Amino acid sequence: MTNKIIKKTIAVLAISFLLIAQLTGCGMGSKEPLTGVTKVSFLGTGGDVDSATVCILTNDLRVKVYDVWSYSDSDFDFYSGEIPGDEYLEEEYTVSEEAWDKLMKALGQNDFMSMPDKLPKVEAYDGSSKYILVETSAGSHLSGGYEAGNGRGRAHKRYAKVQKAFFEAISEND
Repeated sequence: MTNKIIKKTIAVLAISFLLIAQLTGCGMGSKEPLTGVTKVSFLGTGGDVDSATVCILTNDLRVKVYDVWSYSDSDFDFYSGEIPGDEYLEEEYTVSEEAWDKLMKALGQNDFMSMPDKLPKVEAYDGSSKYILVETSAGSHLSGGYEAGNGRGRAHKRYAKVQKAFFEAISEND
């Protein structure tokens, strides 16, 4: 009888310890920065306004920002990663290596390449759609959707962290 109680207590304590370790991240090394990235692009559409903003950061630390009005009449495909023509180019500048490294760290920590292509639906009206496209030497991954990063759940939170890191990186003009 006492043996059974001791075994059950040990089992409960072991399971509790493993659960606490899992929830707090103990025993799990931090994820490494994403490597082999050649380009990170952000696309944000204007909700009920026919506009789009495209921001592109390449591994040579160049940033290009495009503002496109009446994008539905344009002949390029944002979602395929196609870059708008020069007539839409608003800004072009460079960022620091440190800014790039911080973004790569955020991409790795949030395991961007395993995020769903389309984030879970957000119940909102007149919001915007946002997408991030990461291109690497091994391929590319697009994630986002309507009100991406503003919903509940782990995927939206991870997306929001990557989006924040992206905008911090392109804000650090060199």
